[in-house]
Amino acid sequence: ITMDMKQDPKEKKAHYSAAINLEDEKLIDAEMYQSEKQEAYSVPSLFDGYYYLNAEDYGDFMRMQNPAYDGPDKVSLAPLQLKDFELTEAEQEYLASSYGEFLMENLKDEHFSEEKKRPYEYEGIEQDLRKVTFKLSPKETKKLMDDFMTKLIKDEKLHDMVIYRVEEASRTSVFAENFGDTGFDKKEMKEELVQGLKDLRDEMKEVEYPAGFTSAILVDNKDYIVNRTVKVAVDGGSEALQFALETTDVRDGDDKRYQGMEMTAHPYEKDAKDDYKMIVTVVNDTVYKKDKSEQDMQISFINEANGEQTDGIVFDMKSTFDGEKASKQKVKRDFSLAIQDGVRVDTYQEITGIIKQSNDTGKKTSKESFEIELDLVDEYDGGGKLLLAFDSSSKLKDVKMPEIGKGDDTDLSKMTESDRRMMMTEMENGLSELMMEFGLMQMFMDPYSDDLYGDYSETSEFDLNDYTEESDVDGSDL
Repeated sequence: ITMDMKQDPKEKKAHYSAAINLEDEKLIDAEMYQSEKQEAYSVPSLFDGYYYLNAEDYGDFMRMQNPAYDGPDKVSLAPLQLKDFELTEAEQEYLASSYGEFLMENLKDEHFSEEKKRPYEYEGIEQDLRKVTFKLSPKETKKLMDDFMTKLIKDEKLHDMVIYRVEEASRTSVFAENFGDTGFDKKEMKEELVQGLKDLRDEMKEVEYPAGFTSAILVDNKDYIVNRTVKVAVDGGSEALQFALETTDVRDGDDKRYQGMEMTAHPYEKDAKDDYKMIVTVVNDTVYKKDKSEQDMQISFINEANGEQTDGIVFDMKSTFDGEKASKQKVKRDFSLAIQDGVRVDTYQEITGIIKQSNDTGKKTSKESFEIELDLVDEYDGGGKLLLAFDSSSKLKDVKMPEIGKGDDTDLSKMTESDRRMMMTEMENGLSELMMEFGLMQMFMDPYSDDLYGDYSETSEFDLNDYTEESDVDGSDL
């Protein structure tokens, strides 16, 4: 699989191309051009010319798919830029200052306690740490949540940040249908946002926090947070649930780092044994060398009932990074994914494999390549092997749109139902020819299809007289 991407952020243009190769021969390729005014698609192996859509015809095109469409008739077809949705430095400073002040005003000294010297051990590393605990009663927790929602409702600067980003998204075809035929209305959207926050606050007034809220951190002599635990129980009326989160970040000198996270959820019953528990665990241990590093990661999702595991997913990956900077690095990853069936506890599925990755990223160019080898193991179906190679490149450069709208090019907004059927037939025929050419057709054929037709062939005789009067089939049916 190869992919190539060229973007011109200033002109809001982009060109994407992709190809699937079988061994050393190209199986199928495709390309897409995108600008504010037009999108165009081409798959030479399946159809001739481009299928394109002009921004000013977007409404007509959508009504062809859905007569009830009431979104805008014209949108921007330019590619979305994630940087347009990132918080500016001034916005980040405002949020940090405003909500920092809110916490300082609402959290009092009596909510905190400190233990100067607390022994702590992890992976054989022993430390004396400072423990700081923050605790709120059930009543205090409920008041803090209500005050926080009230601040969100009154924070007009925050509303403007959200509305600006929604407005930017509304200009694109991806989200246009959500804003009706009048398009984006800033005043109406702000009113809906505030009302939504008020409704959420009203719903949260019905929520209780029977165990209050507790957060504890363990800090070393360099003010690194080595361990953090957070506990809260939430009762929404049907069943109270206890949530707990623990994170760990232990450094062993400058060359080893142990990181972990465990989140659990189970019914909240004071002094009672848990019926079931959900556990999510992430462990990531890293060893740093001169120009290399080794990483050992495990992610697991486990369900337990009455203290015993019922089902779960465990993902293991060992990675070796060759190269100090991620922008110019070679990576090898050995991984496994095991799935335990919750219905048949003694069955499992497992995927193991190797990923070889190469990165070369500069200011205006980026190249990545992957080689993926998968081994699939299934207790009942056996398994198989899959090999994939993936190459991608991207550049920031001028993108020249081809001259579209002539010859075999087709305007999607002008297509009739008959045109669409012909397009699908053309694509199906092209795909079938490709599969026949590369010997892939048998992969999708029923291995027992011969048995369905018995000895009949194209020259076999079929006699209607074989059917008796009692038969369910008559001549009109045939």
